[in-house]
Amino acid sequence: MEEILELKEIRKSFEGFLVIKDVSFTVKKGELSAIIGPNGAGKSTLFNLITGYYKVDKGLIHYNGTIINNWETEEIVRKGVGRSFQVSSIFQEETVLDNIKMACLSKMKATRNFLKKVELFEKVTEKSLEILGSLGLDQQANRYAYELAHGDQKLLDIGIALALEPNLLLLDEPTAGMSPEERIQTTRLIKKLWEQYDLTLIFIEHDMDLVFEIAEWIRVLHQGSLLAEGKPDEIKKNEDVISAYLGDDHIWET
Repeated sequence: MEEILELKEIRKSFEGFLVIKDVSFTVKKGELSAIIGPNGAGKSTLFNLITGYYKVDKGLIHYNGTIINNWETEEIVRKGVGRSFQVSSIFQEETVLDNIKMACLSKMKATRNFLKKVELFEKVTEKSLEILGSLGLDQQANRYAYELAHGDQKLLDIGIALALEPNLLLLDEPTAGMSPEERIQTTRLIKKLWEQYDLTLIFIEHDMDLVFEIAEWIRVLHQGSLLAEGKPDEIKKNEDVISAYLGDDHIWET
């Protein structure tokens, strides 16, 4: 299967503290995978390196065969890498629909001022409503973003990323702060979106039951290093992972 992302011995330090330690792995096109690990393991930092928010100190990042180490975030997004954040990056004072519209326009390198033609307005609106429908937010399209519940704001953040038409979508703790029921619903929605939009999708999650439910491949970070990677059944049985992260009370029957 074709590779969409490859990291080769990535290293990143902050003020002399080594946060990412020679991490290497390959992501196949169409993969649905999770990155897990304790708080402070370097998961979000790794996403920031891939998307250009941080620059690597050492190593190479290949996206679709091209080295993107020195690319700016905007250029990486334009090439098809989308990202949601632990803390949603939505425009609180705009409507739900306008949040998606602005992302669509950004993808088209346009602003509202350039939309002179009625058909272009209609196209953007139609696409935005389609995305909101896929998230179950279409009935809240005309509400202001700040009026949404926390879980729906997280979904809107994912919708903004989808509006940029990514090939590779990175979701940083998409269920953080949600109730147990919301977490289950959102995790299953992630799998639905992965299928619907034909994505390569990587997500960070702490709820192992949810990770094992939908992830086809799991990578485990520990103290900035890649401790293990494999299929869910392999990770469940991995003694190093159990010792460093899952603990004895997370041993599943297989």
